[in-house]
Amino acid sequence: MVSGLELGLRVGYSAEYTTNTALEADNEVDEWIHRPDAELTAKHMSPSTELSAGYTVRRDIFSEGRFNDRTITTGLSRVTWQALPDRLSFNLSNIRTETTIASTGEDIPNNRQVIDTTDASTTLTIPSIGNHYLQLGYDYGIRNADETNTDNRRSSANIAYVMPLGETRQLQVNATQSDVNFDGESATDYTSRTGNIQYQSDSDILELSIALGFTEFDRELGRKTVKGGSGSLNAIWQITNETSFSLNYSRSLRDTSADVLRGTNDFGERFTQNTGLTEAFWNTDTTMTLASAIGQTFFSLGSYYRKLDYQDTPDDQTSKGIIISLNRALRRDLDLHISTNLGETDFTQQNRTDDTVRVYAELSWTRFRKLDLSFMLRYNERDSDLPTSDYKETAGLLRISYQLFGG
Repeated sequence: MVSGLELGLRVGYSAEYTTNTALEADNEVDEWIHRPDAELTAKHMSPSTELSAGYTVRRDIFSEGRFNDRTITTGLSRVTWQALPDRLSFNLSNIRTETTIASTGEDIPNNRQVIDTTDASTTLTIPSIGNHYLQLGYDYGIRNADETNTDNRRSSANIAYVMPLGETRQLQVNATQSDVNFDGESATDYTSRTGNIQYQSDSDILELSIALGFTEFDRELGRKTVKGGSGSLNAIWQITNETSFSLNYSRSLRDTSADVLRGTNDFGERFTQNTGLTEAFWNTDTTMTLASAIGQTFFSLGSYYRKLDYQDTPDDQTSKGIIISLNRALRRDLDLHISTNLGETDFTQQNRTDDTVRVYAELSWTRFRKLDLSFMLRYNERDSDLPTSDYKETAGLLRISYQLFGG
C-alpha cells in the first residue's frame, strides 16, 4: 500500500469554570479558564516506511491571574523504516506528555510540566531453528523535563529469543541492559539489567500474558545496588459476548524520571504523575475490571491497588480504590459518559492518609461530521490527615472543535 502525505488540522476552544482553581482548603477562588487549541496530524504509508504524528498546541488563559498563562504542546510521532522486510527495522519516535511534578501535591498548573521523550531504535531479526527466531535491538533515548532537573540520556541493548508454539501461543526469553545518565550532578546515574521469560496465549475466550524475571539497578554516588524479582500478568477472560473480566499485575523497578500512570489525561481523570526525584523505587500495580454491555449501555466496575516503595527517600505510597463507569449512546449522535473514582492514598512514612472522591460526567454531540460539541462536569474532594491538603471543587467545561481539513 502506498499513500501520499495526509494532513489534518482540528481547531478547538474550551471554557472551564471551577469553584476552587488552586484546590485550597481555605481561600477558595472561582475562576474561568479559557483554552484555545489546535491539533495537527500527519500520516504516510509506503511498502517500507510508515509515519504518523499528532500534536496539540494549547493556550491556558486564567481569568483571575492565580496562575500565569501558558502555552502547552503535547502529542506523539513515530517513523518506522523496514530496511529489510521482517529482518531489519529502524524507528524514531517523540512523545510529549503533561504530567504532575510532585505526586503528593495537588493537580494545579504550578504542579505540572511537560516531559519530552525522543527515542531512536533498531531491531534485527535472525531466523533460528524451525520457526524460532532471534531479535537483537538497540535504543537511545533523550528525556527532558521543562521544570524539574531530571533530564537524562538512556541507551539500552536487548536480546530476545522467540519460540512460537503454534498459531496462538508463544514463549520468549528476554534480556536487557541499560545505562541511564542524568544531566544533574546530584542525580544518581545507574546501569540496569533485566531478564525474564514471557508466555503469551490468545484464544476467543482467554488472552493471557505472563512474564517472570529479575531486575537490578547498579547505582553510582555510593548508593546501594537494588535488585529483586519482577514480572507481570495480563489476562482478559471473555465470559460471554457482552461480558469480560480483566486482570493486570506488574512489579517493576523504576526511577522517577519515568512516568507512573495515574488515570487518563482528560478533564475528569488525570494525569500521569512524576515526583521530580531521581530515586529508585519498586512499582507494584494491580487492577481488576468487570465490563459488560446491555443494549446501548456499557458498564464497568474496576478496582486498583498501587504501591510505590522508594529505596532512599520517605515517599512510599500505597493507593487503592474502585472505579465505576457507564457509557451510553442516548442517540446516534449523542453519547453520555459517567465515572466515579473512590480512592485512598496512604503515605506510610509521613503518617498521612488521603481519601478522595472524583465524579465525572460528559455529554458529547457529533451531529455534524466535522463539528464536535461536549459538556463536562467534575466534582473532586480530598479529605486528608494534613488539614491544609483538604479541598473540594466543582467544575464545568464546554468544548467545541472543528475539523478544518483531513480526518
